[in-house]
Amino acid sequence: MLRKKILLLIPCLLTIIWMGCKEDSEVNQSIVGSWKCVGFGDTKTNNVKEIELKDCEECYTMTFKEDGTFSGRSILNILSGEYEIFDKELIFTSFFLTEIGEINGNGSKFTDVFTIKIFQCEIKKLTLKLFYSETEFLLFNRLK
Repeated sequence: MLRKKILLLIPCLLTIIWMGCKEDSEVNQSIVGSWKCVGFGDTKTNNVKEIELKDCEECYTMTFKEDGTFSGRSILNILSGEYEIFDKELIFTSFFLTEIGEINGNGSKFTDVFTIKIFQCEIKKLTLKLFYSETEFLLFNRLK
């Protein structure tokens, strides 16, 4: 009788262990963390235009903190402020941007997007989309 119970218990334990491992391997679906912009996307065409000066490690980065603050960088400018997320709606409750003229790459377009108004975010696996129109978005990859 005891042997039967043990044999029945083993599949249950394996299932619990497997589910626990699967949960641990799930990717963080939070905006909190550091992100690097890789391009400008459009849902109408399903195209992403690669951002210029992609080899610059510090350029086009954003960091969202758990305390509701964020910071970022284009090529020459610094962005910072506070944010809130309600479901997929992203609201910048305060926003600061230095105003140094961008000379190369997509720096001006990148900073202009934040002044236009990003209103929605979508996080899937290791990517973040910040929508600034119904179809246009900045595409970010999560940094380690």
